[in-house]
Amino acid sequence: MYYNVSKASVPDITSTVSAMYKRGLLTDQTVYNASGNKISAESSPLVTSYASLTSPVIKKSPGFKWGVYIFNVHAGGIIPVFYVYTSSYWVNVENYRLTQTSHSDYDQLTPANFIQKNTSFTYCPNNRHIRSQTTTDSKNHTHTQTYYHSDDTGVPLVTPAEQTALHAMAAANCTGALVHETDNKNNVIHEDHKTYTAFQLGTTTNVFPTAISSYVTASRNLIKQTTYNYDALSGNVLSTNELNGLVTSFLYKYNGSLVVAKAVNATNTATYTTQTVTQTGYINVPPSTWTAQTASFTSYAAGTITISFPPGSYLAGQGGVTCFLISLCQAR
Repeated sequence: MYYNVSKASVPDITSTVSAMYKRGLLTDQTVYNASGNKISAESSPLVTSYASLTSPVIKKSPGFKWGVYIFNVHAGGIIPVFYVYTSSYWVNVENYRLTQTSHSDYDQLTPANFIQKNTSFTYCPNNRHIRSQTTTDSKNHTHTQTYYHSDDTGVPLVTPAEQTALHAMAAANCTGALVHETDNKNNVIHEDHKTYTAFQLGTTTNVFPTAISSYVTASRNLIKQTTYNYDALSGNVLSTNELNGLVTSFLYKYNGSLVVAKAVNATNTATYTTQTVTQTGYINVPPSTWTAQTASFTSYAAGTITISFPPGSYLAGQGGVTCFLISLCQAR
């Protein structure tokens, strides 16, 4: 508290807005040898290397740094002069991402000489995954890598069946799975594509990567491909097959947790493990009806399905009231 002072005499302690929202972001990193000469350096200035996802900037946690009330004191008492001086501050929302960085490698014979490459980044619409990174070296050669994930649109080489699997993955919040990668180095193009397939298991849909394919040139000539066959219930890989190569199969034991046998040039044809599905059906028998009645059941499994009706007595009723018993006996 200040007494009998003018506004000009109040100490000015205002400051710029807090920059603590940028804490933890790497700005530079340098590696030195034992002689103190630089070996390599990473440079990512805050002003040019980071971009905010929040525009305009959102201000959070406002506060006051100080406040002063001035009073005049005289014989009749204290008369307040309603001067209030405050300095406010806030913190910007921490929502920054790296957009570019610079890497330098130094000549150990002549430390003043170095080569440098600059890398820029773009991001997917969800603002979490990197869509592409482009590196330009000291010779002005470029190297661009582009990535597509399960929740992206416009993924190259995706068929309608694959798109169904990708939708199932995105619906299950599995958005980080890499589907397609394009590598372009000085206009020499390589592409890797993962094929995902949805397997219906009862009322559950399981999705597995069933093929990995590699292509070269803009015309996408297939040079390498590996396919995978799964047991849809356990998720174990039953066999793999290289393009123009031999099939490798696997046998599992110990509740499917360990591989106990591996066979080359042999195919494991198993696709489903025996499963039990419980379903309920109702038979409505109108009064004075002696004809056969049916109940419908739906199964998602392929192949021959056997439904057994164990012998015994079963309650039958109408309107929630038990009317009579139905007894089934095993035929002999």
